[in-house]
Amino acid sequence: MKKILQLKLVALFTIILVLKVNGQIQFKKTIGTQYNDFPTNILKNSENDYLFGVVSFPYNGFTKTKLYKLTEEGTIANENAISKPDTNTKLLNISRSFDENHYFGAGHLKYGDTVWLWLFTFDQSLNVTCEKKVQMADTQSIDRADVLIDNFEYYISYYRTNQNNLPITEMCKYLPSNDSIIFSEWDMPAGHVFDLEKNPHNENILFGGYVLDRTTFATIWEVSPQLELINKYDTLPHDIYHLMDLEWLKENQLIYGGTYYNSEYNAEMMGIQILDSSMQLQHFNSFGNENYNRNYVSSFNSIALNNENNIYFGGTYNVSLFPFPNLENHLALHKLDTNLNTEWSYLLGGDAYYLMYSIAPAAGEGCVVAATRYDSEIQNQERDVYLVGLGPDGL
Repeated sequence: MKKILQLKLVALFTIILVLKVNGQIQFKKTIGTQYNDFPTNILKNSENDYLFGVVSFPYNGFTKTKLYKLTEEGTIANENAISKPDTNTKLLNISRSFDENHYFGAGHLKYGDTVWLWLFTFDQSLNVTCEKKVQMADTQSIDRADVLIDNFEYYISYYRTNQNNLPITEMCKYLPSNDSIIFSEWDMPAGHVFDLEKNPHNENILFGGYVLDRTTFATIWEVSPQLELINKYDTLPHDIYHLMDLEWLKENQLIYGGTYYNSEYNAEMMGIQILDSSMQLQHFNSFGNENYNRNYVSSFNSIALNNENNIYFGGTYNVSLFPFPNLENHLALHKLDTNLNTEWSYLLGGDAYYLMYSIAPAAGEGCVVAATRYDSEIQNQERDVYLVGLGPDGL
């Protein structure tokens, strides 16, 4: 049975942001609180500032959310708490909006035993300009959200836990023009949806995930703009399943990365392949250390594209299922060409326990990697979250 890693890493953290371009450090910045915290994904705006959210878990009290803007030089340009009184607030994903001056957030609110799906927009000053709260029945929490914007509509897939502590993945569409929301008539109680991607050949949406009730995990579903399931691709080559990331390299080339089980080594590896528009294999490659059982891609985005000649693929070698292990391991980053041949590979770490969360294009060429670091010798369950910027030729 393939093992599925689902770690909720909520610990006292400090964000350490280090950007290097061609070996030159641009800045190093730390941000910390006294609570158990975790960061959202990070966005770069049109002015090359970095936007991100931080969710704080006090030992006693309500979870809180704050938005940050960090300049390209590494100074805090702005921060704004968007918490609500007597309410647990948890921001899970931020994305661009319909114009460059606004952004979109998805998360959850919990007041007493009632949970809402929380959708809102915020401006460049990090002020919430509009929000939508939708009460969710039979729900303890919402723990993950992915967002796709298309035709002035927001498509959101989310992962919630019901009152029986069972995971359920669903999808909805938010129409800000009339402040309405449409829910899918299907859900996925035996699996999980990860990434949403527009199909460039039609109006449909592709999303990747896995199901648990069969031997082959990997599936790419296709839904209509009305959220109807119309296609299912479940005979994909190499069975790249968990933590899936979909990106279109060209209109007829779909890059598809995730966890890949290598039967030769009896180990889980980082797998990446390119499929054509008919979901037929064009290229494949895998990475990992065969001495380790778990070599995973990033928990969120694992593929970053700067242009057609720059494919960055990131993950972690030697992942532990224990959230605070006494272990040293490495972050792995690979630069690939359009045939998935390796241009260079770089291992970062070896002095503590690392776990990669996401990878994104940098302001210029290169990429930014978001990860966590835990040193059991000097940290008592206090995880540092940091970003490292790499130029196109590596560190």
